[in-house]
Amino acid sequence: MGHNNPIRRAIIGMVSTQLPVQDVAEDFGVSDQTVYNARNDDDNFALELQTRPNVQRERISDQQYEAARSFLDEVIPVVSGRNYRVQRCTNESLYAIYFCWCMDRHIPNLGRTHFFENVLGPENIHHVRDDSICEYCFDFDRLNAAEGELSREERDRLDKCDTHKKNWYEQYQFFVTLKKDILQRKEVDHLVVVHDFTQIKVQSTFYQDLIVVTYHYDNASPEALVCSYNHFLAGESSVKNDTNFVVRTWNHLIDSGFFHGYRKISVFSDGGPKHYKTTGNANYFGWVTKKLGVNLKYHFFETNHGHSACDAAASHAKKVICNTQRDTGKPINSPDEIIQALNKIVNTTGNVAPTVQEDELPFFNTFRGIRAMHKFEFTDTHVQAFPLSKDLNPTHNWALKMDYFEGL
Repeated sequence: MGHNNPIRRAIIGMVSTQLPVQDVAEDFGVSDQTVYNARNDDDNFALELQTRPNVQRERISDQQYEAARSFLDEVIPVVSGRNYRVQRCTNESLYAIYFCWCMDRHIPNLGRTHFFENVLGPENIHHVRDDSICEYCFDFDRLNAAEGELSREERDRLDKCDTHKKNWYEQYQFFVTLKKDILQRKEVDHLVVVHDFTQIKVQSTFYQDLIVVTYHYDNASPEALVCSYNHFLAGESSVKNDTNFVVRTWNHLIDSGFFHGYRKISVFSDGGPKHYKTTGNANYFGWVTKKLGVNLKYHFFETNHGHSACDAAASHAKKVICNTQRDTGKPINSPDEIIQALNKIVNTTGNVAPTVQEDELPFFNTFRGIRAMHKFEFTDTHVQAFPLSKDLNPTHNWALKMDYFEGL
């Protein structure tokens, strides 16, 4: 929808009656003068709608709600490693963007009340200006700098944030030390795997991408561990970044002989409660350990502090895709075209991920206390959970349920 579109002007005018002009200009990417002009537009029908009497309301369909949720997934998605959405604009500005989104797609929009109460209401949304800010680290600095005595709730929050920062440091230091030890000991049979999700956006849609980064020792390169990058791209934009995606991708790696020759595997990921730190995922990696016959340990980085290798790989991939479109003058639309661009990157392999079926995993009884754990070790029948990766004594010992994975 162009900047001069009358509908867009009307929406800007409507929003600017309730918000500061500067905020509206920033959210819509226009000048302050454009906002003033939209506010004073005599033909602003959107403002008239607020006072138009006896408007006949149509019945809201399930398709409208589904479209609104698709809008949230596109504009303020749940980022890997978090269980909430990060909203950087005001609710009114978000609704204005949603209104334009619906108009572009010829979809009937929900009214503001329904949108705010029934779509945004049930969501876990954090309102911030910068989605790169960790809420725990932000609150830690804020409460430490506060003047006067803290309330009981503030002291509890400060203690929680302090634990968060310590866990972040401990997990990162463990990861760095582990790689140094592998290099010093020349452990050719030890593979370190870091995996994380990102979203590859192309031509008004996006595809989930599971990035699998590996580190291993090679006698031909004794000065540093060899690092490789593997992208597993969803074949369709509707595929979700959940445990099913992880299971199918790892099964593909196992079947292809990816782990052949390794006796130790150290897996690292963020603590995403949607696809990594889940009971289903713990059961699955117990099965992987048994199937491969290896010593596999699963480690979790602290919340909001995943590993930069996957972030860097994601950023590099998106830059290459953007440059490829610019240099060729042709848009990239499909997963196959994305993979062709990714395969141009050094030490990088692009793949279409195996097909993921909906509701594939069975129900697993939740392991109580799993969210506070940062390391899993596996026996033939149980998973042992540890508060930190450096800990030697487990605080939980949960029975595994692995029969389901035999049939995959």
